[in-house]
Amino acid sequence: MYLEPDKYYHIYNHANGFENVFRCKENHLFFLNKYRFHLLPFFDTYAYCLMPNHFHFLVRVKSREEMLESMEKILSTPTLPQTLPQTLPKFETSVKLQEVKLQEVKLEVKDLPDFFRLEKIAPSSRIKTYSKFLRKYIQLSNISQTDHTASDLFIGQLISRQLGDLFSSYTQAFNKQFNRMGGIFIKNFERKEVDSSTYLLNLVTYINNNPVYHGFANKAEEWPYSSYNDVLNNRSDIVECTTVIEWFNDLQNFIDCHKKTPDIDFGYSFE
Repeated sequence: MYLEPDKYYHIYNHANGFENVFRCKENHLFFLNKYRFHLLPFFDTYAYCLMPNHFHFLVRVKSREEMLESMEKILSTPTLPQTLPQTLPKFETSVKLQEVKLQEVKLEVKDLPDFFRLEKIAPSSRIKTYSKFLRKYIQLSNISQTDHTASDLFIGQLISRQLGDLFSSYTQAFNKQFNRMGGIFIKNFERKEVDSSTYLLNLVTYINNNPVYHGFANKAEEWPYSSYNDVLNNRSDIVECTTVIEWFNDLQNFIDCHKKTPDIDFGYSFE
């Protein structure tokens, strides 16, 4: 199942075996930094928790328009060569967009450049890479007007690749740090669609209270690697804190609801 635009999901994964995948403060911070790097252009994030041998995220996949806007911002950052335009052409008014015919579009995730690493590409090849990227996303924008199934599939594949890059990048750094080999996460991450407001609120409190549930803390605020304190302080570059507080009506109710961990059966055990 691919992740679809404008839907909420619980994303989680577990260590591939019995060892811990987060062993020190630096591991947690590195993983969250990679999460920002690879996934914030695609996700709105409402809750997360990194436990010693697993993690949880509650996200909304952004709409096509929001993703394209995020990509515009990334591609027009000062880290790109000055010869590139500072702002990208608006997709809906582009002449090229009007000329693209649906039957001519062949979107393949593997053909896309990794636009998050454009600043690492040699200056001589940046323009060519940039043009290829823009052309593909103009086509994607056109498809989204006529064939949502095709564009949703493409977006789902792209997000899966970004998640895979996150896990791969973290694994490489972890293996180098601890002089080990092989994968550290279960190969296929789990995802479950969140289809009700009750489930959504329960999931926020469950994720933030995961350290309490597993006996690593007495209160949610004692665990430094979750979104609880982000929301409590209403300050985060990952979590949509204001939105979460609005879901609970106010901050005090958010705090009160976290005094008890909801009993949710996810069909797995992360003991």
